[in-house]
Amino acid sequence: MMNEFLENEEFRLPTNIKQIGEIQEGIQIYLEDYVHTYLYQYARQDSRNERLAILTGRYERKEGEEILLISGAIQVKHTVIEKGQPYFTGEAWDDVVKKQKQFFPGDQILGWVHTQPGYGLMLTSFHQEQHEIWFGKPYQIIYIIDPIAKEGQFYAWQDEPVPVPGYFIYYARNEKMHEYMMEYRVIKSKMLERPEEDIIIQYRRQERNRKQEAQQKKIIHMLSSFSAVLLLVCLVMGIGLVYNLEQIQRLQQALDMMDDTYSNLFTQVKTGGVESVFAQEVEIPRDETPILVTVEEPEAGQEFPQVVEKEDNSEGKELDAEEKSEVTPVSQNEAPVEVVAQDTTTVASTQQVVSNQEEIKPEEPKIPEKYQIQAGDNLSNISYRFYQTTDMIEEILKINNLTDPDKIYAGKTILLP
Repeated sequence: MMNEFLENEEFRLPTNIKQIGEIQEGIQIYLEDYVHTYLYQYARQDSRNERLAILTGRYERKEGEEILLISGAIQVKHTVIEKGQPYFTGEAWDDVVKKQKQFFPGDQILGWVHTQPGYGLMLTSFHQEQHEIWFGKPYQIIYIIDPIAKEGQFYAWQDEPVPVPGYFIYYARNEKMHEYMMEYRVIKSKMLERPEEDIIIQYRRQERNRKQEAQQKKIIHMLSSFSAVLLLVCLVMGIGLVYNLEQIQRLQQALDMMDDTYSNLFTQVKTGGVESVFAQEVEIPRDETPILVTVEEPEAGQEFPQVVEKEDNSEGKELDAEEKSEVTPVSQNEAPVEVVAQDTTTVASTQQVVSNQEEIKPEEPKIPEKYQIQAGDNLSNISYRFYQTTDMIEEILKINNLTDPDKIYAGKTILLP
């Protein structure tokens, strides 16, 4: 049916029209005057209860614009009332289709009408639910009427309801609507007095204000709860940040101590050499002047004399008789030997130093099973302290299940292999 209207070249927009509100881009609505009058009479027939109606007519596209030409209205009977609101039913929809075929054959269903006396023109979840169930075409609209305030508002449906700020009322011979109005007359049994209407409006407004206040209190309560939770989260995060800051400061202090230790060690190595840093060896003084010992070859039949220490006679001094008598003969088979010896004083001193080294040599330290890391420690100096070598670093890492030799902390206890 819609395609038939789209291809109808005889479609002409009404010319006798009256503009209501501000016309903007988007869907253009033309409401026939009989339909407009009948809907407001239908809404005012019962100013205490909400009612439903169906809009019929034609949907056209012309020069890129969507146009709704509303030329009929049908009352909705057999609705179900829940909490004061009428709901569409299958029976109600069957009755609408029957009346459409009878009075408005060939027309399309363009949307629906909801009258809500005293509640204004606001949409609720009720409208969204009913529209999504019963009206699936993108061009179908909602018309809200408040008969007490004598106001009406169209809403187009584009993923969500969008108010249409203006529309046109057009005048034309509408025999179909005239016949329907004659068949289903809308006669007010008793006209409402103005004071009573004012009371109803005031009551409805007070009720709406109470609902709004209750909703606002609920929102405020939710926001307060959310703020409390957010405050608690911020407090926990702040405590964690302070704790982490203390940990970072302690780590920085440990790193500074390690840096100072390595700096001092590097300075000592640079100025004094590795030997002076790790092992202070005892130097043995030596006399620069050697002692010359000579052995003279004996005559035939004589034994070699015993080796005698003899100082360098550079000053021309001769040995006295007593010193000569100290020479002890040796075997003839032995060859003459010239020996260069150190000064006896120097030799004695050297023997004394060596003896002292042996006496003061510390016993090899016993390696403990465990060791508590101190500030400034690292695996290099721990290995050298207990094993006099840095080759045990890998063994220490292995026995303690460590992978990074730099990640050790003061106060931690490690095992020693």
